[in-house]
Amino acid sequence: MGKRTVIGMRGKSSAIDTPTVIGIVATILLVAFLFVGLPILFPTTVPKTIFINAMTLSAAWLGLMGMLRMQKFMGQRSKHLGGIWRFFVCGVFLWLLGDAIYAFYAIVLHIALPFPSFADVSYVLGTIVLILGMMETSRYLARSLLPAERLLLVFTALLGFITIGYVLMPVIMSSAISPLEKALYLIYPCGGVLIAIMTFSVFLQLHRTPAGFVWSIFLLGFILFAVSDLWFAYLTAWNLYNEWDAVGYLYASSYLLWFCGAILLEWLYRGERPLIKDFLAH
Repeated sequence: MGKRTVIGMRGKSSAIDTPTVIGIVATILLVAFLFVGLPILFPTTVPKTIFINAMTLSAAWLGLMGMLRMQKFMGQRSKHLGGIWRFFVCGVFLWLLGDAIYAFYAIVLHIALPFPSFADVSYVLGTIVLILGMMETSRYLARSLLPAERLLLVFTALLGFITIGYVLMPVIMSSAISPLEKALYLIYPCGGVLIAIMTFSVFLQLHRTPAGFVWSIFLLGFILFAVSDLWFAYLTAWNLYNEWDAVGYLYASSYLLWFCGAILLEWLYRGERPLIKDFLAH
């Protein structure tokens, strides 16, 4: 593969640009609306329901803002990298859309979201797009893992999928659950584990660079997402899910970790720390 051009970032102005200001203002207004406006507009809705959904939507919005900023930044340096990060933007947006549909049913309509629903379509599409983004990232890096790293990756993948099978086997064997519901209960955690495994692969390729630490943050976020999906699938299948279960906090934390990872990765690329040449050129 030919040498790619490395674009240095030192000497760039550190002033906050207009899109950043707009993003900050939009985030403040959204959070204010979710936590202050919704209780006023819907006084009959249980405050706990508003809080948990507002927390999730705020975290998802931040995750999307982080991905958007990273996509814009990378797109200015490399059209290919900008295209890769567009997958992550679209994937997180689709997950945010699913969360918004769920919140609408819970807060505005005061009813449980049907299962399956349009939210599930959005979640599944988002998962597929993120998997494609991870595939493009690995293809861009185009590095062979060491035998020990490959073995670790395979072992981790087997462990993840065996855990899903063990936890959800009673759900799959149940005659009271429709085939479509069973499929979704499997798709969510399996998709989450697959994304986490692919993120782990990227981390293994970059762990000797400054970007490796950032990708460990992304990896932790996707691990929390996979665990929350598995937990949610199990609880929902047996009608045990409660909005205040810890699964909601794990889910929201994954968004926040992606936001932190995106911001930190951009900070590193801007030259405030050694330029990550191993990612921009190889």
